[in-house]
Amino acid sequence: MNVAQVAAEIFKREGVRHLFAYPLNALTESCAAVGICPVIVRQERAAGNIADAVARMSSGEHVPVLAGHH
Repeated sequence: MNVAQVAAEIFKREGVRHLFAYPLNALTESCAAVGICPVIVRQERAAGNIADAVARMSSGEHVPVLAGHH
């Protein structure tokens, strides 16, 4: 296992359902492999805003994860 696969498994165990990511991130494929839905954005700023909205709309029940540049 590599670091991305371990991180994806931890995210899955913590109940993460979506990964908001900038393209070409190592976590994207690893998270998709364990059942976490990657949402690819064109700007990191947009991913941050979406992740913030998910956390606010669920009152912190869903933990959003943001993956930016390396």
